[in-house]
Amino acid sequence: MSSFKGQAVNYNVVVQQIENKQVTESGFDISNEVDKNQKFKKGLVINVGLGCPRDDNGDYVLKSGDEILYDDYRASPVTLDAIKYSVILFQDITLIFGK
Repeated sequence: MSSFKGQAVNYNVVVQQIENKQVTESGFDISNEVDKNQKFKKGLVINVGLGCPRDDNGDYVLKSGDEILYDDYRASPVTLDAIKYSVILFQDITLIFGK
């Protein structure tokens, strides 16, 4: 997991992008070409803002360590301690994997 130091506020979610490696059968890495055309990115939730929705038990719907699909065009890039993160609004999450 990440060594993120901070707390997201309101409806913000801090995400670390999971890079999808696209390698052809002959061994060429075409990840950059594929990524140019993808609106949605896969990411790992690092921190959840205090205003994000909760379930019936009072626990956050989204937790640190969850994998999500989010709208990359609406993400704000942030670099802290040389680690790249994206800050997104909860409403820009398209899919939560494994729920």
